[in-house]
Amino acid sequence: MQADKTRGSRRNNDIVSVEKGEAVGDINLVLLLQGERRCSRTAALKLMCTMVEERTNRFIALERGLPALAESLNEGGWVGRLAHIGEIAPIWVA
Repeated sequence: MQADKTRGSRRNNDIVSVEKGEAVGDINLVLLLQGERRCSRTAALKLMCTMVEERTNRFIALERGLPALAESLNEGGWVGRLAHIGEIAPIWVA
């Protein structure tokens, strides 16, 4: 699953780059958590892994609910009413 690859990639990148990042002053999630929480490097690593896993699981759960959401929107006639969002969405983020 792509989310698992992304989760593992981000977590592994921050874990393996924490010492390098610290040496050159790069921003790293582990270092940010360690400073913010005033905890050990080990505790920051564990916290980061927990946070990534929780958010990934939440994303996967929401993703699984999309078909039912789409169906309910279609039944309520919302699909036709919201069809133009794809056209105006770029304006919102510009």
